[in-house]
Amino acid sequence: MEIIGVLLIFIMPYMAGYLLKEITRQKETNQIETYLIGFFFLFFVQGVIFIPTVFLSIPFETAGSIMIALFLLISVAFLILLTISFIKSARKKKEPEKAGRWKKEEEILGICAFFVFLLVLLRIFWGIGYAREDAMLETVKTTLDTKTMFQYHPLTGQKMEFGMIASKKIVTLPLYYAFLTSFTGLNANVLLYGILPVYTLMTAVGATYLLVSDLVGKNRTKILVFHILLGLLILAGGYQRDIVGYHILYNGYAGETICAVIFIPYMLTLIFRWYHQENAQESVTVLTRIRYISKILFLFVTSLFITGIATGFLPLFITAFLAGICCLIKTCKEVRECRE
Repeated sequence: MEIIGVLLIFIMPYMAGYLLKEITRQKETNQIETYLIGFFFLFFVQGVIFIPTVFLSIPFETAGSIMIALFLLISVAFLILLTISFIKSARKKKEPEKAGRWKKEEEILGICAFFVFLLVLLRIFWGIGYAREDAMLETVKTTLDTKTMFQYHPLTGQKMEFGMIASKKIVTLPLYYAFLTSFTGLNANVLLYGILPVYTLMTAVGATYLLVSDLVGKNRTKILVFHILLGLLILAGGYQRDIVGYHILYNGYAGETICAVIFIPYMLTLIFRWYHQENAQESVTVLTRIRYISKILFLFVTSLFITGIATGFLPLFITAFLAGICCLIKTCKEVRECRE
């Protein structure tokens, strides 16, 4: 059951993203972006489920049952849509597109990138025994022990007479992790310090791949070099507490880490694509603009469910503001050059 549960943790984002892609008819979305969309959707929907149950003082087991029903619904819908898609593709007998052959230097860089990625995985699992228990882990354990949500202090174990303040109740990430612990049957320490950092690392690699591939024009050599350097920086994170690498290795489950290494790169990808389409020869439709704005706002709202405003919403806002200013300056220069 534990192995199946872990597999579901890693597979569920793709199933949810595939379902959303089929519903919204975004056929141009690639597999990595499909996974990321499902990743964001799961964090969003857990907040939508847990926030009302927390404020209504509904038992944790009831909220967990709703989450299980959602997981089951996503899985069944995914299998149905996948079967329909497979039947349609079998009837058309469309040959799969062949990817371009890798050059010798690309193969060497690919092996190096894979080796560095394995080193990061080993570093994460090696650090499980040295991780110190924090408020997140204690909140997860308290939720599982008491079967309540935000009614007992995670450090003292004493019942809070007036409960937790409203701003803290909105951040439902510990409740989601408590549900995953109960759902998979894993030890909370293993889930938070082992499985979830790998989950974050894998998704962060996908988010940075989308951003870098758009910036360098899908140059495979540059993408591989970037990810090798990224892996080395993460490995160096064990020596400096304030850099992103440290947070991935030791706090990969934290909401602020997820916002920094996944939300921000994907939001920059959306802004870059939007800017590129606006400056292309083809006209951009209102529906396309609404789609980009909706995705960016979706990231802002989801960040409120996984971490505080100062560590989630505000960094996203600053990043979007600076990226928007850069796009505006670049556009003004291009317009001035065209007039001259």
